[in-house]
Amino acid sequence: MTLDFVAHPFWQRLSLVLIHFVWQAAAVAVCAGLLLATFRPRRPQTRYAVWLATFLALSCCAALTFWLVAAPEPGTAAPR
Repeated sequence: MTLDFVAHPFWQRLSLVLIHFVWQAAAVAVCAGLLLATFRPRRPQTRYAVWLATFLALSCCAALTFWLVAAPEPGTAAPR
């Protein structure tokens, strides 16, 4: 079985999004953790809201990155 479909610009774009999502998720999670550690909310509803907002931000990061990142043009070589 060959992996010809991987050369399609959509899949290349999606792979770039997933690579960017790793550092974006780490940054958003650190921010949420610092927010919770700094203010130490007593109510579980507040903690739940912070983590829910975190997951919403992660969803937006992935969608926005997919929209902004362009797939490499076919036939172009990577810079050395």
